[in-house]
Amino acid sequence: MKLFKLLLFLSVLFSCQSKEVNNKMLCETISKIGKDDQLYRKNKLMEDSFFKVFDSIIEKEGISKKEYIKFSKEKQLSYGKKIRKIVNLLKDKNQKKQDSLMSLQIDLDNQNTEKLIKIIEEYGFPDKEKLNCKEYIAPFLVFVHSQEKYWKKIEKVINIEKNKGRISQGDYDYIMWHLNGRKGSPINLKK
Repeated sequence: MKLFKLLLFLSVLFSCQSKEVNNKMLCETISKIGKDDQLYRKNKLMEDSFFKVFDSIIEKEGISKKEYIKFSKEKQLSYGKKIRKIVNLLKDKNQKKQDSLMSLQIDLDNQNTEKLIKIIEEYGFPDKEKLNCKEYIAPFLVFVHSQEKYWKKIEKVINIEKNKGRISQGDYDYIMWHLNGRKGSPINLKK
């Protein structure tokens, strides 16, 4: 009897430690996936520099933002067209670099999508509180950047998670918005 209690105690102890290690590992993996999701997207070459050029031009011309707001719509549109031409010239100049960065990002997105699908299939949709994860980045963002070749698999996985109550309605709606071609609002406002 004492041996049985000891074995029972040890099995409970090891299963608790195993879950803690899995949670730590999952947290680290989810955090890395989240950081990789934004790795090349946050590069300055990938940004639309419209507002930086806008700020630079009105500052050079000595126009405050308050003055600019008082301009007629036609005059504001005229500035907007000039700025867009400049931004497009800059973009054309950097297009090869942007294309290279986007190619690298898509490769990462594919890897992240595959990892997240496996995690969800094995552990369910990641939950920040259950994982006790401080550097958690919302995993639904990974699926919102997924390539079309993964959409059927993602839809199957998130429908299972929705039926099991392990994914929030907002996360589900946002992912489905992407999977359905990003039409309308990402959040279902009819609820």
